Amino acid sequence: MINKRDLLNINGLLSLGLIEQCKSKRKASEYLNTSLETFNKYIGNLENEFGVDLVKNTARGCILTPRGYELLQGANQITNILENIYYTLSLIHISSPRDRQKSRMP
Repeated sequence: MINKRDLLNINGLLSLGLIEQCKSKRKASEYLNTSLETFNKYIGNLENEFGVDLVKNTARGCILTPRGYELLQGANQITNILENIYYTLSLIHISSPRDRQKSRMP
């Protein structure tokens, strides 16, 4: 069963992808509509869990470390799985008899 720590780690993994895209923790946290403090907590928890630095701060923002890039591959797999689940759910929703009935109503 997934516990709170696991959820924080999943958030941290998904946050790595945003760091790669935005090159900035601040921009990534804004994209998630969360505070920078919360965003840093996601990354910090993940770094503590694995005992390695995943993000390096630079004068221009931040970048992933080599270990961060390794974990980013796992994060991308999670993202792909979630996208497939959402897509499947949208197909189920569209094809449900209840929705077809609603679409026939004037």
